[in-house]
Amino acid sequence: MEDIPESIEIAMIASDQHPQGVGESGTPLVACAIANAFLSLTGKPLRHLPFTPDRVLAALKT
Repeated sequence: MEDIPESIEIAMIASDQHPQGVGESGTPLVACAIANAFLSLTGKPLRHLPFTPDRVLAALKT
């Protein structure tokens, strides 16, 4: 975290192109963070997406 800049500037740029974004690039990391937190908390891995209530309960029972 110490290498992250103190501020990040975001600008909206007018364009005739189809909309695109970089917000989606962080989405895959969310599942990893949740699975790692679950493993740290319970000692049980979550290995399959989506993390449905049934899958979470099944992981807790193993």
